[in-house]
Amino acid sequence: MAVRLMGLPWVAVLVLGCNILPKRGDAPVIPPEQQYLEAPDQVLPSAIVGEPYGATLEVDGGDAPYTWQLKDRRGLPDGLDLREDGVLQGTPVHAGTFEFAVIASDASGRTKRTIISLTVVLEPKILRCGDVAQGRFDRSVMSASGPDLSDLDNIAWLAVELPDDLTERIDLVFHNEAPVMLYVEKPAEPLGSWEIDTDYVARSLNPTLAPVVALDASTNPSLTGYLTQPTVPLLLAPQAAGNWEVEVVCSDGPIFKQLPQYPTELGQPLQIDYDVYGDNDGVRIWTEDPLPEWMVWDESTGVVSGTAEEPGAWEFTIIAERSDGRRREERSIIGVYEVFPIECGATRPITVTENYFEGDFIGYYDPRAYDVFRLPLDRTDISQIRLRVSGSDGHYLGLADPEPDWLKFYGGAQRMYVDVQDAVLDLGPETYPATRHYEAAEEMYFSAGSIGDDLEGLRVTVTCDSTPLPDMAALPVIQPLVEVEHPLEAVGGSEPYSWTAEGLPAGLSMRADGAIVGATGSTGTHSVTLHVQDRYGQTGEATYPLFVGNTAACGRAVQLDCNESVDGHFTYNYAQDGNGDGSTEIFCIVDDRQHTYGVEVYSDDGELRVDVADPGVTRGEMFDPGNATYVSYVGKDALEAVPLDPFSWPDLDDYAGQRIFVSVRAFDPGSWTVHLDCSPVLTGR
Repeated sequence: MAVRLMGLPWVAVLVLGCNILPKRGDAPVIPPEQQYLEAPDQVLPSAIVGEPYGATLEVDGGDAPYTWQLKDRRGLPDGLDLREDGVLQGTPVHAGTFEFAVIASDASGRTKRTIISLTVVLEPKILRCGDVAQGRFDRSVMSASGPDLSDLDNIAWLAVELPDDLTERIDLVFHNEAPVMLYVEKPAEPLGSWEIDTDYVARSLNPTLAPVVALDASTNPSLTGYLTQPTVPLLLAPQAAGNWEVEVVCSDGPIFKQLPQYPTELGQPLQIDYDVYGDNDGVRIWTEDPLPEWMVWDESTGVVSGTAEEPGAWEFTIIAERSDGRRREERSIIGVYEVFPIECGATRPITVTENYFEGDFIGYYDPRAYDVFRLPLDRTDISQIRLRVSGSDGHYLGLADPEPDWLKFYGGAQRMYVDVQDAVLDLGPETYPATRHYEAAEEMYFSAGSIGDDLEGLRVTVTCDSTPLPDMAALPVIQPLVEVEHPLEAVGGSEPYSWTAEGLPAGLSMRADGAIVGATGSTGTHSVTLHVQDRYGQTGEATYPLFVGNTAACGRAVQLDCNESVDGHFTYNYAQDGNGDGSTEIFCIVDDRQHTYGVEVYSDDGELRVDVADPGVTRGEMFDPGNATYVSYVGKDALEAVPLDPFSWPDLDDYAGQRIFVSVRAFDPGSWTVHLDCSPVLTGR
């Protein structure tokens, strides 16, 4: 009886074993069908942009000869190709790290897919402190999507070697015959990265301005960010043909945290701190230029204090010196502005001595370039205000925020620069900001000046209108077949008011106290004219579109409801596309007065900007100047939330049941997601 092992007779096992066990001292004999083809994933030696390259891919096992082919060309660096014998060759034109798939085959038909990784680097021209580099560009490489980096003869790759001494600033002093874009590569990015949008900070070099680009602790990028790497990489991309030159100037003096200082109002305390980066022990900060006696200077701290006793602007050289003698001199300015009262119906001269853009310091740092005016609004009958600046060959007019605090001189709410023609700014119920935004403060500040050469005849005129008007930018959206009672507000004239309306759809009516009441099924858009009469019989009117239903209100915009998400993909930059469908999407939120909103914008592989239309602005109007607020930038693979609530600007309370348009536009192609998050307001708004 035979002994069984693993289900087979023992004798059978011996017979099988004779076929597979080699004789002592002989090499194993492996049948062809058992020879495996091996081609491991490989990291190839680095290549250099613009230089010939060659590398042979590895393979083991199988039966020679071997052949190679690309699975597809995606990921293969431009300028390189793969021969059938496994040699990767060519001259790469792009920097970066690339991965691509290849397939190896042997003579017996076996195949193996493998991933190849190759880093292509760009060897820049190395510059040291005191070096000068120069060259010539024959043509522009710039387009709306950025520079053409494959035109290696018309771009310049440079790298400034970081010195080992106590250098605190590197100045790049340019002399170029034509406009050039300088791209300063951010710290810790791959040397010569091809990702211009994300890995660089752009600087425009205008040849008429003798541009100097500084790198120190206060700049972006900051010089201190490069301490862990040997160089600061730079890319020059021309916008026209011309010669170029750059000199590297290094200095070791202390770096001031802030040089230009906002001006102080006449009669207010002055407190300016000229601090420097780093260790301040033993640092002396002073000036040798004359300053008013009421400015008290503490050289040990760099603090200037006192009470602003006279209007004007004092430019001076400020000096900082460390205990070891390292020293820096910079120009700065201290300004004091006066506030001039002006009444409705008045005209006042503007007494400036400089153009708003003249000199080393832009207007809002230099009060010699503008006058500040205060318009009292303690009257309750004003509905509209017009500000007009005239008398020069160029005009500046800026309206301060409703709560300006110490920024009374700064036209942050509305600002305009107008050549030749008068600068005119209107405030009323339908503008943004509106006259109602200044009611609580009972005053309004604005600044005015010139951007031209004629400074002698400059003047400002304020005109006020007391005609009673509806106090809103638009009517609230009406939902079909829903009973409503929408009270409306009026401004101007004298209370009490009485209201009438023309054009309301069937089922809706206007009460004499200014409330729209009733219910209607007449969906669509209706033109409604509202009439407001005050107690003295003075009457004003305004015409608005009335939307019945969200579809009518939103039109061609994408309606966004609470907790809803919308995905999309942009294929163009909005500057190329003119805000077309390939680069821009406009969303519509219909305010229900019961929620606050958060518009969450996620960008996958592109960069986006988000704008919110001012109240009453239509979808088509929102890209006209001054009709929308730029609220957010969204970087690649980033999420930004835009709040719409009573504390945001624009203020959600200014929409009061209206439609809200939000635009998302592309800086470059990529996919995106927009989500609307709603938070209930239990008591309503």
